[in-house]
Amino acid sequence: MFAETDRDAMVETIEAALAGALAAVRALKRSGGPVTSARRMSQVEIATRILEAAGGPLHINRIVEEARASYHRELDRDSLSSALAKQIKPDGSICRPEPNTFAVTIPKSREE
Repeated sequence: MFAETDRDAMVETIEAALAGALAAVRALKRSGGPVTSARRMSQVEIATRILEAAGGPLHINRIVEEARASYHRELDRDSLSSALAKQIKPDGSICRPEPNTFAVTIPKSREE
């Protein structure tokens, strides 16, 4: 069937593939596992989830700390603050009760 050199090449290829898979599994194990969704969440999505879980307003520094602890993501404070400020609209889901402090508002349709 296969010559001895073909067999050796095939075994080496399988060994390399398995070594790569093992390295990937160990990396996931160290990092705490993959992100739960199929796609990566945006800064605003992460901040919104953090604010919803908090149930009240949070300072931007606290949001960044929570993102690091809960989502293993380093968010840029200024970039996130700007992105959240752009989400503030009269009928939007984000409000700014104090400087550098954000909260999730309840849409009018959910209040009833």
